[in-house]
Amino acid sequence: LAQPGFQAATEGAWFFKPNYGIGASVGVNFHPIDVSALGAAKVQSDPFLEDVYIRSESFLTITTMAGPFVRFPIGNKLSFTGKIIAGLLYGQTPYQLYKPEFFGVDVPFYEITSALDWKFSWLAGAGLRYDISPCFGLVFDSELMYDNLKFNFQTNTGTRTDKVEFAIINLSLGIRLVL
Repeated sequence: LAQPGFQAATEGAWFFKPNYGIGASVGVNFHPIDVSALGAAKVQSDPFLEDVYIRSESFLTITTMAGPFVRFPIGNKLSFTGKIIAGLLYGQTPYQLYKPEFFGVDVPFYEITSALDWKFSWLAGAGLRYDISPCFGLVFDSELMYDNLKFNFQTNTGTRTDKVEFAIINLSLGIRLVL
């Protein structure tokens, strides 16, 4: 139920050969939750639930990764870039506040607190780079990160573990500066 969101990232690479290098990337992603779809699913799954009002924070992921980078010229100013990097992935579920409306029963608000997980993960990316000058260029990048995280939630009956399978596809248009 996560929707397209916001990403902020920084990335750098050192090319020790004309086409081969090593680099690192640090990024943060915020993906809002579709509370309308979540509420509709909750109402459909419980025959006594007439409606539910949900407030939710965004799903959060933070990555710190490094690995090999490649760059191959396609023409005079255009080149293909690629990377396969690996490192730490941090995921945090959103804090959510629920106000259910059950048939004939008044139930107070309840909350679902955040849960988190850390793990080793990977990311693959490919893109195009257009050099406007030797120090300045435009880049179009695409990235894919696919993984599973386990989140532990404390309930009145003990600990519940939710396994969340997710895929993050990032498409970005940016500026390249050579330092």
